[in-house]
Amino acid sequence: MDNINYAQQAKMRWGETDAYKEYEKKNAGRSAAEQDALNGQLMDIFREFGAVKDGDPASAEAQMLVQKLQSFLTEHYYHCTAEILSGLGKMYGSGGDFTKNIDAAAGDGTAEFAAKAIEARCAR
Repeated sequence: MDNINYAQQAKMRWGETDAYKEYEKKNAGRSAAEQDALNGQLMDIFREFGAVKDGDPASAEAQMLVQKLQSFLTEHYYHCTAEILSGLGKMYGSGGDFTKNIDAAAGDGTAEFAAKAIEARCAR
């Protein structure tokens, strides 16, 4: 995962938002090792999605993982609202770098499954 590229893209796209400002504040004191550890924990959540990807994205188990993901993002990065979560889900399943990285870490089809699970939650 090219964190610098993602960081540059995020700043260009969301740099003026409250969520991005909150992210910068939370991330300011973190070492590279701490950032890597958080990225690893985030990928662990996607690995959990990968373990259930053959099931129903609207299932209780998948929806628990969506809640876990949203809570993780809120705790460690920024307040992850339903609107932000929905946008992330679309990015995860869009076929770009996010999809490739999630699937590389958690198995082919995981990013799309996570996107569908997020969509199911946000549709409620």
